[in-house]
Amino acid sequence: MCGRFVVPSTTAELLSFFDATGDNAADWQPSYSVAPTDPAPIVREWSHDETVQRNVDLASWGLKPG
Repeated sequence: MCGRFVVPSTTAELLSFFDATGDNAADWQPSYSVAPTDPAPIVREWSHDETVQRNVDLASWGLKPG
């Protein structure tokens, strides 16, 4: 299947690398074949009171029928 990608990092490594918070992605394990329907970690970034905040969360992507 096309559209697969690799996320070789654990949640702890992602939190450290991006200086982020997040408990929703605590169960994530590294994968070398993430499919479009698999939950995968994403980093969300926003600005609040002139400080940048980041959060690691799980999300899936791709076409999903309604």
